[in-house]
Amino acid sequence: MDYKELKNKSLGALEELLAEKRDLLRSLTFKASENQLKKVNTIRIEKRNIARIMTAVTLLKNNKTE
Repeated sequence: MDYKELKNKSLGALEELLAEKRDLLRSLTFKASENQLKKVNTIRIEKRNIARIMTAVTLLKNNKTE
């Protein structure tokens, strides 16, 4: 997921996407602990996506307060 795509989304859509990504990360970590996950680097990728979404949410919240 690219940051350019996230800048155009609303706050509600970003928070919904954040919840989905967190659920996905949780399931990936469970699969990795059970040795069912072939590509473990997807966990790192999803963590970065979550950080990008959280950054976009923070920027939107700060812009609304100003």
